[in-house]
Amino acid sequence: MIRSLTAPRASARVVAALLVGAASFATSGALVSGPVLQAVVAYDDELPAVPGVDVVASLKNLDMAVVRTDAQGLARLTRVPSVRGVALDDAIE
Repeated sequence: MIRSLTAPRASARVVAALLVGAASFATSGALVSGPVLQAVVAYDDELPAVPGVDVVASLKNLDMAVVRTDAQGLARLTRVPSVRGVALDDAIE
């Protein structure tokens, strides 16, 4: 289930990014210790580094990124001026 924290401008791009993010997670073999949140972030220009937010996949041609973080990291992301929207995926454990 995808829950939108802000209204995305291009929902088709968000869905495409979610699919790419899910595929990259499934093939990465990364072990995640503890619950984290995965989200797709749409942004203008560049996504600056945000403490506690890990970029899993960068979709620069779409101005989007798949990120993993906790709830506080998502809150920090929504306060970044260049971030247009955050589409939250289900929790990953």
